[in-house]
Amino acid sequence: MGKDIYMRFGDVLAIRPRVTLLDGVSLSIQASWAHYCLPRTTGATQYTHVEVGFIEDAEGNLLPLVELFEDYAEYSGHWDEELDEYVQDKFDGIYAYLPVELLVQFIEQHGGFGADELLQISDGKEIDG
Repeated sequence: MGKDIYMRFGDVLAIRPRVTLLDGVSLSIQASWAHYCLPRTTGATQYTHVEVGFIEDAEGNLLPLVELFEDYAEYSGHWDEELDEYVQDKFDGIYAYLPVELLVQFIEQHGGFGADELLQISDGKEIDG
């Protein structure tokens, strides 16, 4: 991604670093005014839903659709003239408005994460569980 900071209308958006779980799976967990999260604001003390994306295995290969998150998957697609409708045909690697409870379940299935990752996610603030 190059830079970790994006600017839009004078607002600064910090992109959080990837989180690596104990089994080597890594993922992006984001929440701000510009992400698919609730509340859709930057710096909330607690989020009920977050944006998760680009889940990779320990070798860095993008994982296919995660069944647990299937209902929250974002797809790209195209307008099919013949069908006269928009057809979703490719998973984009992003899960929108993912309930935190499902994210916690996924993290637990992959062995959890270390204390360093917790600090990286929370910026040193306590996370409401």
